[in-house]
Amino acid sequence: MNNNSEVSGKKKPYGLQATLSNDFVNNNKLLITAKNLGISGASLFKAFAQQISLGVKVTESNVLKLAAEIQKNSRAFGKSKFFSDKKKEGIALNHIRWFLKLPSDEQSAYRSLLKREGNFENVSMTRKK
Repeated sequence: MNNNSEVSGKKKPYGLQATLSNDFVNNNKLLITAKNLGISGASLFKAFAQQISLGVKVTESNVLKLAAEIQKNSRAFGKSKFFSDKKKEGIALNHIRWFLKLPSDEQSAYRSLLKREGNFENVSMTRKK
């Protein structure tokens, strides 16, 4: 990270990060089109950044096509949101309920085992409060 993209804090430099306003997201044609196609914002902006960095002509269709490809090849494979049948969904919900009932040390052991068996770099399954 170069100095232009860092903000100095009291103890260490912080990378710049921003959140887009709801007005911008809700009124932006490209974001609305991507959302309707099931493309995440992260994939969309990564595609846009790639197009800009390559110096090619940026068109809406090219960015959306590349974003769909990026999302398809992402770790979550496009983040499919539905199970193929209700039986599988029921099994998953039972597993989740069982996991959340475990004490915190056993939840940690479960994540470690999942990390090892699934060959994941990181597994995060925290409960939102």
